[in-house]
Amino acid sequence: VGKATLLSGTPTWLVMTLDYTGWTGRVSCQVTLRGGRTETLGTFRVGPTYDSWTLPIAVPTSDVVGARLVQANGTLLASAKLSR
Repeated sequence: VGKATLLSGTPTWLVMTLDYTGWTGRVSCQVTLRGGRTETLGTFRVGPTYDSWTLPIAVPTSDVVGARLVQANGTLLASAKLSR
């Protein structure tokens, strides 16, 4: 559980905050774009002091439909549908 927010501009920014559940490890942050394509934006550490990320995205906010955090083994940790 957490929150994902898109900020329009040049570039577009994705702000993600994850409610810490006790799980610690590395995750990949991915966005789903209109048309179904998925792009990985980066890999980050999750832990008691690592629960928020701000990332630039090279596409307009209107092209982004979702965001998710995926563990190294492919397990989905969190996801969000994004709307304008």
